[in-house]
Amino acid sequence: MWKATYSREDFFPTNKMVSESNRTHNDQSPSSSLILLGFDIAASCRSQSKFLCQVSGPQYNSNLAFLEQAVVDYGRFLQLKNQSNDPATILVPTLPIDLMWHTHNLADDNSRSHAAYKRDCLTILGQSFHHEDSLSHGKLQAYFEETARLWKSKYGIYYVGG
Repeated sequence: MWKATYSREDFFPTNKMVSESNRTHNDQSPSSSLILLGFDIAASCRSQSKFLCQVSGPQYNSNLAFLEQAVVDYGRFLQLKNQSNDPATILVPTLPIDLMWHTHNLADDNSRSHAAYKRDCLTILGQSFHHEDSLSHGKLQAYFEETARLWKSKYGIYYVGG
């Protein structure tokens, strides 16, 4: 989709971009040029690429019933987190829930960016709820299966989506 719209622009920073950035900012090493306050922007972009492609389908922006169900399921996802006795429990969202979670994370409500999400998590969960994007495929799959088991136990329905 990106290539069709922006055929002359790379979606991710290329080595050439990094080299050019380093020439203009001589005080930065190549490895630090894409890190901001300890956050590796390039790695984060790469990890989000598959997700961005997956949630670019038409149901994610024009199917109202699909989006309404995603909102309901996101609310259930938060309730599932809330019932967990262990704050370290990692839940893995379905794609529709993940889209709602990303959107909620970016909620601004005329205040500082991300503040609305933090406030809502404290209100709903009594704690912050970190969106973990750095899990290996094996761990992600294991946590997804555990999330599906908890979902089926709590709601009596299968955990599917996307």
